[in-house]
Amino acid sequence: MPVPDGKDAMLAITFDDGIKSHYDIAVPVLEKHGIKATFFVTINNIGKPGRITWEQVQDMQKRGMEIGNHAMTHAHLGKTLINTKGLNPEIDKIKIQQIQKKNHDLMLFELIAPKKIFEDHGITIRTLAFAGNSRPREAVKLTKENGMLPRVFETGYYSKDDEKSHAKKLDKILKKGNYTILMIHGVAEGTGGWSPLRNLEFFENIIADFTKHSDRLYIDTMAETSSYRERAENSTLTELKNNEYRLDLKNPDTISGAGKVTLALNGTYKVFVNGQEISMSGTFFNASTGDVIRLAPMKETAPEAP
Repeated sequence: MPVPDGKDAMLAITFDDGIKSHYDIAVPVLEKHGIKATFFVTINNIGKPGRITWEQVQDMQKRGMEIGNHAMTHAHLGKTLINTKGLNPEIDKIKIQQIQKKNHDLMLFELIAPKKIFEDHGITIRTLAFAGNSRPREAVKLTKENGMLPRVFETGYYSKDDEKSHAKKLDKILKKGNYTILMIHGVAEGTGGWSPLRNLEFFENIIADFTKHSDRLYIDTMAETSSYRERAENSTLTELKNNEYRLDLKNPDTISGAGKVTLALNGTYKVFVNGQEISMSGTFFNASTGDVIRLAPMKETAPEAP
């Protein structure tokens, strides 16, 4: 996968559970190193002892951090959703339908309802992390259908980690073409959160190490890096000859209109979706440069970027 700015690898740093120390400690450390990160917050925990307040959530967003949805009550869906395995589709049809509706209503409450509550408080929500990393397939699908990118993989840092394990993880993070989503709960022992890192110095050293490799590592919020990855994996731009390009799209719904227009290429475009040539216009991702391009209808010239 190509990485923005021609770098080797891409990283998103995420923090789970809306711990007060995320605001008091993590945000200042990140700002010191010029890093934007994503903080996943559970609605029902906002304002509770040891947790961040709505004012702090809003301030974090103003300071360039991303706020992500971490469910309404932090329910682990793998444990709370009712399993229909073992039921006979013919004999138990009504019962299965009732269970499916109950499961769907629970997912709407836990995953989708928080988005509106955040938005009512002026918080933009583009991503979601499942509580306990419990992510049933239907929950992932529902999340995407409601305009949120789910965290479906991650590399965690825990209380057991030390300099040696960090060095191994850093090597993997820096591997060419890699995209890593880093997950942290507690930033240091005694500051709150599940499985906190051993001390504040270790946390600061981790963040400093990432910035030391900024020549190779592209770091941004999960919303920005994950949307980039989706677009990159669904598009390929090939220059056929001077001012003539072929754009292959695997899933145009994923990338159409995505991102800010940063580059417009002049010339003739042949657009293919799953190998079929079509005539269309819009905004599409340029996987070869890491930019977004605006395409004019086929056989016309693309306008300059605004």
